[in-house]
Amino acid sequence: GAARSAQVGTWLLEAAAEIGQILAKLLTLKDILPRAVELIRERFGFYHVQVFLVDEAGKDAELVVSTGEVGQQLVARHHSLPVGSQSVIGRTTAAGQPVIARATDAGYYRNELLPNTRSELALPIFDGDKIIGALDVQSQEYEVFGDEVVQALQVVANLLGTTIRNARLFESQEKSARDVRQLFLESQNNLREIQRLNQQLT
Repeated sequence: GAARSAQVGTWLLEAAAEIGQILAKLLTLKDILPRAVELIRERFGFYHVQVFLVDEAGKDAELVVSTGEVGQQLVARHHSLPVGSQSVIGRTTAAGQPVIARATDAGYYRNELLPNTRSELALPIFDGDKIIGALDVQSQEYEVFGDEVVQALQVVANLLGTTIRNARLFESQEKSARDVRQLFLESQNNLREIQRLNQQLT
């Protein structure tokens, strides 16, 4: 009843907070995203978890990380789905709303590498008010995505959005620091070259 529902809600939010604390300690996307999907799968007990990021042009949602060996296969084949397509990922990245689908739905597309999926939930990942991707979770049960689960996972998706933005900022700062260092070294080399030429001329 209501007490159990409140208990489940508390547990889910605790799991979300725990995931957030772990992610906050990581700096780069290649560390954050694989850790994030494994944590979500473990803490919530899902069959499969993955993250899609929308490309620069805003046309396709590209699979960037996915759990398990199947996930590695999917990432290796550069799996992507058009934003606005009928897939759960296409719909959530276009509308910015959570989308739930069941294997029994007409027109549901089940990935052949994930034969045990009974239901799937995609949640938008935002950077500010811009949709930058989607968190996709799949379950072996039909009725698992109740309101509490969707709310808790939207908290996780929001945490991911913030973490991705911070990681991108950090990476671009790292890159600009590297570029500045490179420019400095090049100008030092140029300076030495000019000094050498000067010495030859005198």
